[in-house]
Amino acid sequence: MLNTVIKGTSIGEGAPMFVIAEVACAHEGNFQALKQLIDIALLSGADAVKFQVFNTAAHMTSSHKNFDLVKGLSLSPDQWMEAVAYVRSRSQKILVLADIYDEASIPVVERMNVDMIKIHSADLSNHGLIRKTGKLNKPTMMGIGASTLEEINNAVAVFRETNPQGFLMLMHGFQAF
Repeated sequence: MLNTVIKGTSIGEGAPMFVIAEVACAHEGNFQALKQLIDIALLSGADAVKFQVFNTAAHMTSSHKNFDLVKGLSLSPDQWMEAVAYVRSRSQKILVLADIYDEASIPVVERMNVDMIKIHSADLSNHGLIRKTGKLNKPTMMGIGASTLEEINNAVAVFRETNPQGFLMLMHGFQAF
């Protein structure tokens, strides 16, 4: 599939520019800050707002020097549900996207009922995550920055095993870290 339409917004080949307001962890674990970032995304006219959903314990070991920092950036499943409800209460048009960083976060993203999913390029070899993401049957972006052609081909093949007809967009990015 070269393009798709989600809630009236065309995405992909031949579609107009698609602007994503990347929230990432700019909320610093503060839910009120997250709501402010959502409001800014809405005011900016972005087509989508994208959240990074992760389970700290599944993402890294508790002995990692940055574990507490990363844990402080995470939100609970209920907060993610409230964030999506907040977006939808403010606009029916803006799409909600979620980065999935670990298999433990897939049920949370599934409950959030996001419009589109992104798999980070660091997870192209995480075939379990790719398979489970494909089973969600959501339009998906797959980051491919800093990846080899073989890694990309393998990841696409794994996604297609579980979601043969689903929309999959490859997204090149610059990896500076």
